[in-house]
Amino acid sequence: IDAQRRAKEILREAQETFKVITETIPQGIWRTNPDGSADYFSQRFGELVGYRVDELLQWGWSEIIHPEDKPRVLEEWQ
Repeated sequence: IDAQRRAKEILREAQETFKVITETIPQGIWRTNPDGSADYFSQRFGELVGYRVDELLQWGWSEIIHPEDKPRVLEEWQ
């Protein structure tokens, strides 16, 4: 039980560190799942592209791809 508790604490600390780093640097950061659906965007990313973070999650990010490039990008992603 102590090992599980410690592992959870280490994971929580790593998640907190990730968020602090990604929310304080001036670059936009995003992360996707293996299937291409996005599960994280930094606030800065949203500011850079002019969308709210909640609009970009899952496959919402595909809406910011130029229409001429979208079919190719999504096909390559898949």
